[in-house]
Amino acid sequence: YSTAQIIDIAGALVSYCNRQDKELEYLDVLKLLLESVLDGATAQEKASIYNQLSRLYYGIFMSNDQEQAYRDMAKQYLKKAIECNGNEPSFYYNLAVIEEDDDPQAACKTIEKCLSLNTDDLDHLSFAFKLYKMTNNPKADEVFRLIKDKSPATAQILSLGFDD
Repeated sequence: YSTAQIIDIAGALVSYCNRQDKELEYLDVLKLLLESVLDGATAQEKASIYNQLSRLYYGIFMSNDQEQAYRDMAKQYLKKAIECNGNEPSFYYNLAVIEEDDDPQAACKTIEKCLSLNTDDLDHLSFAFKLYKMTNNPKADEVFRLIKDKSPATAQILSLGFDD
């Protein structure tokens, strides 16, 4: 198998683990599989490997009594992914999700970087709106307008969660 194929297979397995809350059960084998292709991988492939590892650790954090060490590992792997490929908006989005509870202001800065790379993704925009509203950031109105232009239904649903 090529490195790209192994990353795709591992990504599918990580998604399975995330849906079934089996990250901890498969952590060792998936980590070994992903790390086995790091040597010789391109920067973009390394970024994908680190992103998959982050997804794995964040899934453990979410399903295993939210132990901080797993969140920290997820964050570290995302930062490595960004070092390898700083042009992928989803890496910043994922990092902002991890940062949200511990440091909402850092999450706002991270989501801003995500949006600077791409404002077409409604999930990214919706999360940015939520963060901005939570932190009383004036950019919430601008992001809400973008959401409303792209999907009035999404904007209507989002507005239900906030009293203005």
